[in-house]
Amino acid sequence: MPKTSLRSTKTRSPDHLENVTPQFLGPFLTRILGTDADDNLCVVTSRRHRKKLQPLRVHDLEEFVNERLPLKVWLRFWEPRSISWWLAILFMIGSALFTLGAALAIFPSFMSPWWHQPIVNNSVFFVGSIFFTTAGVIQYLEVINSEITDLANARTPDARIRRGIRWFAWRPRNLGYMASLIQLMGTILFNFNTGDALIANLTAREENLLIWTPNMIGSLCFLISTWCSYLEVGHRYLCFKPKDFTFWIVMINGFGSIAFQISAVASYYVQDGTVAWTTGSNWGTFLGGLGFLLASYLLIPELFEEEGEIARMKRRAASRSEEPTLKSGGETEEDEKAHGVGDHRQEDR
Repeated sequence: MPKTSLRSTKTRSPDHLENVTPQFLGPFLTRILGTDADDNLCVVTSRRHRKKLQPLRVHDLEEFVNERLPLKVWLRFWEPRSISWWLAILFMIGSALFTLGAALAIFPSFMSPWWHQPIVNNSVFFVGSIFFTTAGVIQYLEVINSEITDLANARTPDARIRRGIRWFAWRPRNLGYMASLIQLMGTILFNFNTGDALIANLTAREENLLIWTPNMIGSLCFLISTWCSYLEVGHRYLCFKPKDFTFWIVMINGFGSIAFQISAVASYYVQDGTVAWTTGSNWGTFLGGLGFLLASYLLIPELFEEEGEIARMKRRAASRSEEPTLKSGGETEEDEKAHGVGDHRQEDR
């Protein structure tokens, strides 16, 4: 077998796999191991399946071959046929508007005085929250219509994945689903937060109830959503994967979520109607918006891949003929012992 997999940008996640072994992180199904139509051993993660990306071909290698993104992947931008592309674009617009709104508050000389009027500045945030929510709905639909459980159950060519469009589903054992659902709840709360900020003559108590409370809970939803995405990408509770492109998308998104949470805490209204910490509120929103903007952009190059990407796998020392057991994070049992990582549950559905 060659040491590079025959993969191209036209290959998509398979309709079915044989000899399927679901792999779990606690109660969550994060990926499955199986053989494709050409009898190649493959790994399909829940995120890659959701993004319609090709499966990772597992090869019997002595060393880890890194995933790389050639330069031309970064230069590809236009892919309106992909729901993931629209998701990225809408999140980018929403993030840019939140960054703009915060910049207007931080830099008094930035843009014309008209933009600095409270009604205009608050409207920028409100429009940005609408884009966030629209992206959140698309992200939710992306998840429920690319359910990895369907692939795990489609173990024969006659039991292929359901093709009809789902508008609602309950998938509590799918980390991608939980991340999208919780983030959608957060975006809706931001709609109330930014919309209520357009109401004039509120008391400090009303501002805390109508503006600060949804901001605080919405930011917390973004943090929890990012943690779910971290678990989904890492396939373990704690990991650091600096050579994994998707890992950095999640980490940058996490930076934005933390910054938004700091901004929310700082935005508590005191008795005179001003926020408790203006600098923290504005800069938290500004840096959080930049983080989300960058993470949203990186969703686009994530869609485009080149040939030769393979999964991490090392040969067992005891038996070359024995089928390797892929552990969480793409490592064999020997790899995990070397890194001091404990076993995670793997079970069949």
